[in-house]
Amino acid sequence: MKSRHNGNLPHRGIALWWGLFLFRRLSVGLGYGIIVVRGAGALDDQEKQEQQTQEEKLKNWWHPPFYQGLIAVLDPTEEYLSFQDEHRLSKEALRIDVIVSANNGTIPKKHDVAKIFKKYNLFEYKAHNDSLTIEDYTASIGKGHLYSAFEKVALSDITITFAVNKYPRNVINYLKNVRNFEVTDNENGLSSVCGDVFPVQILICKKDDNIILRNLHDNLTPAEVYETIHAFEQLRPGEKNVYVERIILSNWNAYKEASRMYPTLKERFLEIEEEGWLEERDLERAKDMLLDGESPEKVSKWLRLSLDKVKALV
Repeated sequence: MKSRHNGNLPHRGIALWWGLFLFRRLSVGLGYGIIVVRGAGALDDQEKQEQQTQEEKLKNWWHPPFYQGLIAVLDPTEEYLSFQDEHRLSKEALRIDVIVSANNGTIPKKHDVAKIFKKYNLFEYKAHNDSLTIEDYTASIGKGHLYSAFEKVALSDITITFAVNKYPRNVINYLKNVRNFEVTDNENGLSSVCGDVFPVQILICKKDDNIILRNLHDNLTPAEVYETIHAFEQLRPGEKNVYVERIILSNWNAYKEASRMYPTLKERFLEIEEEGWLEERDLERAKDMLLDGESPEKVSKWLRLSLDKVKALV
């Protein structure tokens, strides 16, 4: 059988060799130009990475107050329910935003979201600057299976709630038209999903009757700032809490106006600062970030903590 290569193969090989040789020589001779081009590309990549990091920080900014708000709404004394924030499913960064579990089998129905509750209730939260995607939905169902496997929990004892601020139209259409699930819109911003492995519901927080979950965003009026903090502290008074801090910091101009209208607001924030728990909270967050593989330098920059304090946590 004749070879498919013709007689010019050796010459092509020599030409290729010379081409590579000349390219290497030119690369050395024009090294500065090559370095500049690569440097610009690396800078673009770095800027994109920093932008993505900033976007992730903004999305995660509202997760801690959502956790605290959920406690206030469901069981402010934590007598009947236990709450776990960012529960790790493994040593890697695979987490469930919130797990609400019944302490002694008794589940208070203080909020409509608790009507479907079973023993273990998993929450996926999306802040007002984030959206629920089909991939998020699928991942959360997968986390439910992993939680069942890792924690030796029956699938029948698990429910999943998606707490979002933007109506997830694409997800709803996918569930109805692709998965053939029944999705029912109920009162108080709740939609129930029937047909999946777990009982599933979607809570649109901005439609919620309860001001504590509805007002988790950065566009509150002065009156809303006061009403929101007052409603929260009526349920969980005098507690060192990230909920109040995030509402104030994210609505700073409205807070300053509200503090002139309602002097008790200013007093409360001064108490929070004096108690020093803001740094305590950031140190706990720093520990989690270090466990996730972030460098001490990045943690120090993101959380505005001294590098020495962050390195002491390693």
